[in-house]
Amino acid sequence: MTEKIHSELKRVLTKEASKKGPVDVQDLIKLIYQNEFAGGHLIADRKLALTRLQEEYDKAAPMPEQELFETIGNRIVRLNLPALKAAEKKPVLATVNGMFAATAEVRTGSVESFEEKLSLLQSLCKSGELPYGDITAVLAEYQKEGYPPKSHTEQYRQAFFPAYRVLDERFAQHFMLFADIDKVLAENGTCLLAVDGGSGTGKSSLAALIQKTYGKENCNVFHTDDFFLQKHQRTPERFAEAGGNIDYERLESEVLEGIASGKTFSYRPFECWHMELGGSVTVSPKPLTVVEGVYSLHPRYKERYDLSVILKEDYQERLKRIRQRDGEEMLKRFVNEWIPMEDRYFEMILR
Repeated sequence: MTEKIHSELKRVLTKEASKKGPVDVQDLIKLIYQNEFAGGHLIADRKLALTRLQEEYDKAAPMPEQELFETIGNRIVRLNLPALKAAEKKPVLATVNGMFAATAEVRTGSVESFEEKLSLLQSLCKSGELPYGDITAVLAEYQKEGYPPKSHTEQYRQAFFPAYRVLDERFAQHFMLFADIDKVLAENGTCLLAVDGGSGTGKSSLAALIQKTYGKENCNVFHTDDFFLQKHQRTPERFAEAGGNIDYERLESEVLEGIASGKTFSYRPFECWHMELGGSVTVSPKPLTVVEGVYSLHPRYKERYDLSVILKEDYQERLKRIRQRDGEEMLKRFVNEWIPMEDRYFEMILR
């Protein structure tokens, strides 16, 4: 466990234990379980999970003073249903359930890491920083049981009336975007969303998360990386053009026109390893369509979208992500070639 994770979890556990009410060590074990594994143990069936969510939501009393999201560390949050019920703008419950299921899919955790976090709990109790004394026997018994998910104690339930869903923190960051998507879907039956932003800002990750939330049966995702310029298009004049680093003409004619038709269509993604167009991909229309990638909001077609978002991130964090994803040599090309071109594009569309 890194020092950062150690300090964060210690802070979260201390805050939970200091609540004005009975918090048992079992409740802290439950928090650690969610911190590591999220809520995957509850998503065997999405329809059943939605039924349970609806029942719990119906029983919850609106609490506008409650925080909508409560962080529990490891980029995981609890979405409080009483606060959700009081919110004026929010996604529909089916989407919230999709967020819960998507979180379980992408945040699986590990037993080794979980045991390290339980050891931290044990040391905090042993040192007196948490008021539970020696919990060695409790953890030994829990290990024998195979580390099943824990429920809140009855005392905790009576004191705090917990009603929440465990989500990846990115859902908290983009919660209103999901609310906007659901609004457009309710009004139009379809929604076309652009996810733009510089390299390393998380566009592909957000698009994938959106698709996992709504399901592939309801959401198509297209990538501007599939529309890099072909050899004959790579001229000095084209590269000098702000936003000219992709074949925006083909993206518009093959994909955006196809989406607008409401009919099955096909397009040919660019294959970087061959530096030419690949085989034809056939696409059936879905209610939600996401076009992600730099240049997805090119002025030539930006008015076609129902919604758009431009992601931003600290520059050094972007470089760190690119290095981890593509390696040191490719990072140099991003810094020297592609990021400056992106910057000129964003100057054009944001002025």
